[in-house]
Amino acid sequence: MIPRQWKVIQTVREKFSCRTCEKITQLPARSIRLPGAVPGPSCCP
Repeated sequence: MIPRQWKVIQTVREKFSCRTCEKITQLPARSIRLPGAVPGPSCCP
């Protein structure tokens, strides 16, 4: 019998800031599709 295992995936996105106006920008998060997962009605193509 194998005990249940969990895998934590951490996604790191860099933040960039402008030195003159101090505006912070960040790239949008990419959609992650899990292998073997069933897409629901809220899934985007």
